[in-house]
Amino acid sequence: MKRSRLCSLLLALALAVSLLSGCTLLSGDRDTYVTMVPFGEIEYTRPNLDAMLQKADDLIQTLQGEKPKASAVRSELDDLFLSFQHLRTAQSITTIRSDADVTDEFYRTEMDYCSDAVITFRAKLDEVFAACAASEIKNALDVYFGKGFLDDYGEDYVYPEALFDLQRQENDLINQYYAALADQQALQELDQALSELGDAPADDAFVQKLEQYYTAANQTLGDIFVQLVRVRHALAAEAGYDSYLEMAYDQNYRDYTPAEAADFTAAVREYLVPLFREANESGLLEDAYYGTLEMDPADAYMTVMDIAEAMGGDMADTAAFLLEYDLVNFDLSENKV
Repeated sequence: MKRSRLCSLLLALALAVSLLSGCTLLSGDRDTYVTMVPFGEIEYTRPNLDAMLQKADDLIQTLQGEKPKASAVRSELDDLFLSFQHLRTAQSITTIRSDADVTDEFYRTEMDYCSDAVITFRAKLDEVFAACAASEIKNALDVYFGKGFLDDYGEDYVYPEALFDLQRQENDLINQYYAALADQQALQELDQALSELGDAPADDAFVQKLEQYYTAANQTLGDIFVQLVRVRHALAAEAGYDSYLEMAYDQNYRDYTPAEAADFTAAVREYLVPLFREANESGLLEDAYYGTLEMDPADAYMTVMDIAEAMGGDMADTAAFLLEYDLVNFDLSENKV
C-alpha cells in the first residue's frame, strides 16, 4: 500500500463513522446531527492537537496492555478519526479564508498551524496502526480497518520517518510561498500606484513599477517553487510512486488519467488555439476587453446563476447548492489568490 494513500483511508473511515453515528462534521459531538451551514457562518476554532496526540498515546497504551477489549479500541479509534476529520475541516476553512485575503494574518497563521498539525497527527496515527497490528486483537481489528490494511504494519514494518520529514518540508515551503504572496509593502506600493493612476491609461512609470513588483516576486517565489519541485519528486519516490504527477492524481481523487488530460490539452491546441489567435489578430479580443464595463460582484452572481439555470441538469443543481451555502466568492480584490 502506498503510504500517501493513508489519507484516503482516514477520510473514508471518518466519513463512515460520522454517517453511522449521525454526528456533525465540525463539532465531534455524537448527539448532534449534520446541519448544513453557509460557509460564511462557520465558526472556526483551533483544533487542540496536544489533546488529540494524548488520545492517540492513550490508545497505544491500551493496545500494548493486557487483554485490550476490541469494542473499547474501536470506540477510541472512532474518536481519533472524528478528531482527524475536524482537523482536516479546520485546515480547509483556514486555507479558503486565507486565499480570500492573503493579508489576513490570523487565517494565514491558522492555516500554517492546521497544515503542520495534519502532518504531525498523520505520523501519530501511523504509530497507532503499528500498535493495532502488533496487538493480540489484530484479527478483530481487521474487520474494522478492512482486511489486509494492518498487514503493512507487521513485523517488517519500518516507521516512515523520511516520508513525514519530506511532508513537513513541503508544507514549510508552501507556507513560505503564502507569506511571500502576502508581502504587505509590495502590495501597498502597487495599490498606491494603481490609485494614483486612476482612470488614466497606464503610463511608463506604472508599467515600470509593475515590472519591478513581478521581478522581485519572481526572485522569491521562483526559488521557493524550484525547492518545492525537488521536495515533491523526493516525496513521490518515498511514497512509492513513479512520479509526483501520479501521486498528485491519486491523492486528489482524479477520475481521469494524466494521459486523458494530455489528450484534452492536445485538442485545445488543435481546435481552440487557432480560433483564439484569429480573434486576437483581428482585434476582436481587444475590442471585447476594453469595450466591456467591469462587472460588479452582484451582477456577476446573477449572470452565473442565469447561465447555470439555462444549462440545467447537474450544472444548475450544483450552482444552486454553491450559491445557497455561500461557497462562491465574486468579490473583487487584489489580495485574493
